[in-house]
Amino acid sequence: MKFGFYIILTILLGALLAQNLIDFPGHISIYYKDFVVDISLVFFLLCLSIFLVSIYILSKVLGAPGFLLNKAKNSKRDKSNKLLENSILSMSKGDYQNAQRNALKALPSCDNPILAYTQIIQAYDSQNKYKERDEWIKKAYEKLSHAETHILLIQANTQLKSSNYENAKITLEKINKIEPDNTIAAVLLADLQIKFSEWKQLENNLALLKSLNRTEEEKLFELELVSITELIKDAKTSDVLKKTWKGASSSVKENSYLVDTYCKKLKELNENEIAEKILLNFLKKTFDEILIYTYISLNQDQSDKVIKKISQWQKRYVNNSKLMRIHAEVLMKDQRWKEAKECIEKAIEIDPDSRNYFILGEILFHFGKVDSACETFRKSIRAKSKEDDKG
Repeated sequence: MKFGFYIILTILLGALLAQNLIDFPGHISIYYKDFVVDISLVFFLLCLSIFLVSIYILSKVLGAPGFLLNKAKNSKRDKSNKLLENSILSMSKGDYQNAQRNALKALPSCDNPILAYTQIIQAYDSQNKYKERDEWIKKAYEKLSHAETHILLIQANTQLKSSNYENAKITLEKINKIEPDNTIAAVLLADLQIKFSEWKQLENNLALLKSLNRTEEEKLFELELVSITELIKDAKTSDVLKKTWKGASSSVKENSYLVDTYCKKLKELNENEIAEKILLNFLKKTFDEILIYTYISLNQDQSDKVIKKISQWQKRYVNNSKLMRIHAEVLMKDQRWKEAKECIEKAIEIDPDSRNYFILGEILFHFGKVDSACETFRKSIRAKSKEDDKG
């Protein structure tokens, strides 16, 4: 279409020029050695125009094979891209064999060989053809040097799927060295570091994940909780223990399980005062049954102190049946059976659960009320059965 336009334009310009030259004729003389060529200006311009048009036509003719070749390549590429698209659709329908076949056909000429290799690998994996899958992972790694971390990540996922955890860890560590900001690899590696109890490595990996700021807060919290908990358990000295606790985030320090682990470790290292202070600070804000038991264990020889503190908590956490039960247990240990009976009866009014009934049965048995005690124990068994049914 463009060529036709140029021809018409040339004719129009030639006509205008010819009309002008008819009105104002001229000639051109060309000297070469002893020869003189004398031609009219009109004829010279006409020859020049024919020459230029001929060159243009010749360039088009010579470029025709390349044009046709590109046309064929584009057609083949479009067909391959369509096959790759069909492969993806087949995978989504669970037709793995067709997905594999289309991806193999698309690979040589498609625009996205990374996607084609990925489709082939996943299709073989979905058909449980692990040998072929591993061969194509190797081919992809050799061919796609610019996408090596992507291929390694696919390999790591297949290794994890096959429970080949040691090799998966090696693969993920390799990704971590090549591409330290790969969040997906770092999270998978963190899970394996937990599995292999590599707490120091997990701590370093967690610091990396926090710096990247691309991981869900919930996942970071879970990883940090596991890391700090295990580092606390492994601490051999008070200094190491306190440093580990200091390095924990404020959100993790609010976790009652971690607080309990830390305080028990402090007790083990004869740091009871610090442990008690942390427990009391936590229990000022939140009731936690396990932490109260830990507080009692720190002061097991000071029953008056414990009873006084529980009485204070009862004013803060009104009508808390669990706290009433704990109070009753401490009073029983201190041989204050009548007060213990009053406490547990109040707890039963609020929550008639199996543990409360059992403690009341023990108190009644102590008072020699065997029949009443047996009936209370039966109530405890019935309550436990109902609790088990509820799950």
